[in-house]
Amino acid sequence: MSEQHDVEANRELVLRFYQALERGDFSLEGILFDESYKQHSVMAGDGVKGLKEMAAWMAKEWPDRKLTIHQTICEGDKVACHVHFERWPGDPGLAAVDIFRVENGKVVEHWDVVQEIPTEFKHNNGMF
Repeated sequence: MSEQHDVEANRELVLRFYQALERGDFSLEGILFDESYKQHSVMAGDGVKGLKEMAAWMAKEWPDRKLTIHQTICEGDKVACHVHFERWPGDPGLAAVDIFRVENGKVVEHWDVVQEIPTEFKHNNGMF
């Protein structure tokens, strides 16, 4: 498999994760995540169990959530995504940059930086 194919396969894997997160469906967990999955986000516990617990909490708290991926950047075994997370309709939401490390076709590690989207900006550029 070429490195370019690996990069595209990694991007598709991460996009499948976001689709599952938006639906609240983790039936693909064994396909998407390696059992050695490491979590670096302060918002979730470690491992697949911690991720599932966070996703279940999000599904309960924000049943009408919406995720919009504005850009993906892929290099080697890393996929970074700039994401708008709306918790409910009309919510300014959260801006996030998620970084995933993929190994052997599964996500093995995750980092993120998340911030609330303010209602007023000091510029007219927006966050996305």
